[in-house]
Amino acid sequence: KDLVRLLMRVCHIEPFKEFWATLLHNPNSLIPKFNGLQELLKIRTPTKFVKLNISVELQNKISFILAKVRFGQHLHHEKWLSKQYLSSLTSQTLLPDIMRFIVACVVPTNEILASDVLPRWAFCGYILSQCNNLQVTSATRLSLIWDWLLFNENRNTIMDIEPGLLLMQQSRKIHPQVTYGILDFLLRLVKEFYPPMEDEIRRGIVNSFRCCIKVRK
Repeated sequence: KDLVRLLMRVCHIEPFKEFWATLLHNPNSLIPKFNGLQELLKIRTPTKFVKLNISVELQNKISFILAKVRFGQHLHHEKWLSKQYLSSLTSQTLLPDIMRFIVACVVPTNEILASDVLPRWAFCGYILSQCNNLQVTSATRLSLIWDWLLFNENRNTIMDIEPGLLLMQQSRKIHPQVTYGILDFLLRLVKEFYPPMEDEIRRGIVNSFRCCIKVRK
């Protein structure tokens, strides 16, 4: 499914533009009986492919922060990360892939969850704060809630949607614009992401919230 996310970012460039149009409107011409986006979006991406989008050094730094750095002592590490990796204009293209790495590849243990280590949701908020234009913000939000689309408890877990949910919950009082921005993005995706799958996407997002409520109980 992450192939779709990556293609969305380059679909305006030739020859990806032509391939994207074929994938949307005539997928059978690529592979017989292939259903295009409907089929790809239901296939979970192995984490080894998600990791390929950022350097090993950056992976290790993020993993260290989310496993060892205490909440409240994280600003130094975030400033270093910004200076080292996010200080150039071209580095903006990294932000969606960093967000996706956090959500898909960094799964905290129960011990970490019970500790005062910087939680994923807080680090995701920091990554969103580094976006400097609407296009990058949209792509980074999409990476955050990518697993909400078509969420199904048979192929997804609460950890797939936990960072986005907690970021909305924790931001609602002190940074309400973050919460409203993500919620508005989710609601617009239902109709705008891919109209032929509107019902399935709506069902996936509803399933995400139901899973969150069930776990909380």
